[in-house]
Amino acid sequence: MNNFSKVDFYNFFDLKNSPPCLKTESLLDTFNFSYRELTSNELHKVLLENLKVIEAGNLNYSGEHRKLQWDKGWNQNLELIQESPKDLKQLKPLYYRPNHIIRLGDKYIYSDSDNFEFNVFQLIRSYLFNNYIEKSACKKLFEFGCGPAHNLVYFYDCNPKIHYFGLDWAQSSQSIIEVINKNLNSSITGLQYDFFKPEHNLPLDQDSIVITFGALEQTGDQWHKLVSYWIRSKPKLIINVEPISELYDSNSLIDHLGLLYHRKRKYLNGFLSFLKNLHDSKLINSLEFKKGCVGGRYMNGWNIIIMSRG
Repeated sequence: MNNFSKVDFYNFFDLKNSPPCLKTESLLDTFNFSYRELTSNELHKVLLENLKVIEAGNLNYSGEHRKLQWDKGWNQNLELIQESPKDLKQLKPLYYRPNHIIRLGDKYIYSDSDNFEFNVFQLIRSYLFNNYIEKSACKKLFEFGCGPAHNLVYFYDCNPKIHYFGLDWAQSSQSIIEVINKNLNSSITGLQYDFFKPEHNLPLDQDSIVITFGALEQTGDQWHKLVSYWIRSKPKLIINVEPISELYDSNSLIDHLGLLYHRKRKYLNGFLSFLKNLHDSKLINSLEFKKGCVGGRYMNGWNIIIMSRG
């Protein structure tokens, strides 16, 4: 058996120029990250299954038509946290299903753990908080598409002095935040917010951070109004952890299948190219992007983009 290590985390997320702190590295010893290589027969089966999923033509695709589906999904978490308000594990999104087949670089692996994918996500979240959010000393953080608010609860636990805003188009998300505040004695602000018709009256300014985790993807190619609003508001940092079509490697079979899946789901299109043009035109001061080469079996969902309007 192999084990996903500190060196793997550095390499597969291109973190050499901004290495994780000890708090993040300690999580590597907390979770089960053991895995083995797939046999040739197993790999053949996985690739064939992925191709069949892509070709089937029945994949849900992103867009505002999915609002009711997301409200229904977060309502499941709402019911769970209402039944067990002290059990914050009930906030974990239910789309994290047990999955033993994981993308690792340019290959697939088999993990003993049901939670390998979610645990890698927790590494990313810890890395972003300790390396960027905490160091920014900002007083406000806005998570757009916060869903069941599991990330906001984590951030609040790390630093309760920051004012956290959880924005989501589903009403059930705000109801979850009400339960959280009541039981944690926290003061997270939950707001209903439509990505496709973005309001411009948020207290978003230079003392703020904007962050998304797999939420902007749901706008497909309708992200321009929202992102333009963010940039005009001049927050100190904008952090997006999202699938990015421009970061797939056309010479990799696994990446090629990932891009086909990405396009079928109509996830973000042209986003990184747009940001590069802004950076070249000096409309944003800094732009970092890191390809995430670890995750679920269908695509690269955890690429990291960090920009500053300045």
